Amino acid sequence: MKKSQWLSALLLSLSCQLTTAQKLDPTFSPSILRGSGAFLCLVQPDNKLLVTTNSNHFLNDVPVRRFFRLHENGAIDESFQYAAELNSPPRTAQLQDDGKIVVGGKFYDEEGTFLGNMLRLWPDGSLDTAFQTYIDEAFDLTEMKVLPNQKIFTAGYVNTDTGLVYSVFLAAEDGGMDAHFPKIDFTGDRPDRNVHIADLDFQSVNELIVAGSNLQVGDKTHDILRLDSLGVPDVDFNPFFQSVSNFRIRNIGVLPDGTIGILAGDHSNITIVNRDGLTRATYQLSNNRSILHPAGDNSFYIFGEKFYQVFADGLSIGFPDLTANGLIYGMAVQTDDQVVLAGTFSNIGGTFKPGLLRLTPGELGDSPEIDDS
Repeated sequence: MKKSQWLSALLLSLSCQLTTAQKLDPTFSPSILRGSGAFLCLVQPDNKLLVTTNSNHFLNDVPVRRFFRLHENGAIDESFQYAAELNSPPRTAQLQDDGKIVVGGKFYDEEGTFLGNMLRLWPDGSLDTAFQTYIDEAFDLTEMKVLPNQKIFTAGYVNTDTGLVYSVFLAAEDGGMDAHFPKIDFTGDRPDRNVHIADLDFQSVNELIVAGSNLQVGDKTHDILRLDSLGVPDVDFNPFFQSVSNFRIRNIGVLPDGTIGILAGDHSNITIVNRDGLTRATYQLSNNRSILHPAGDNSFYIFGEKFYQVFADGLSIGFPDLTANGLIYGMAVQTDDQVVLAGTFSNIGGTFKPGLLRLTPGELGDSPEIDDS
């Protein structure tokens, strides 16, 4: 079959799979009018949105604290009030099945007293005092994932005189340390081997993914590790990445079948591997400060200065009308493929959208860009 015929047949066969092109949702219009923007965005099962900012702000001229909740349409949900004891925003947050919210970072009260690194909030935002708080003021808790069994997979670092020491550990549903999963430390020496954990995810409760750089286990150094529920690394799991000049994993995402999307380099290099780490597709998409997020069963969104959707079979769609003038830090997908973005932008595609916006599926875009290498 000629190449042109093959491409046409491939496009036809995929036409039913392609997510429709995204467009701005004019009905969703929260505006962060003061401060630097939004960072974390987390969607609840009822489509309400939890959002963080780095300081207290005004949203549509209404004062809000550092962590607030929006109704599905973007209006403030006044039934949620961030715990009065906390004067620090979450750096990361995850939902448990019962609606409680686990938050991570470094938390202080109004007087500057350190309260802990991992806390839990009730669905109304108040502090759950029954949760066993993780407390280590030297530790910066940066990443967490709530697993299907409700255990909490967590990462962070301590800054020492000789370099950063990153750690991963597993906490029980109530916050206590999992006795069967030993805390694992990854140490680097400045300036030769800087260690970094960029993101966590999971394929199952017994397949925990750690992504970063220079993560040493035994005599081997990895950028992505797969651990079992006892913290034992899978020595046969070692994904191969594109060779890039400024290699550093930025973030990852996992599809329902275990396929992993990896964003690396200058936020422009994407590698998609199957659940065992074998490469399925690679992309190099010019972009700035982008993030990767699963989009359905067979693709990922890449949103930054430019917007893309990339597929595990080598196709990509660009959304040329959606370009940001700032940075995107968080995203969440509501039902019906509505995508909410949080960041420091004020303009998307020529439309004033400070800090928060929602994209909704529109008409099918132009023909996808083809990776025919």
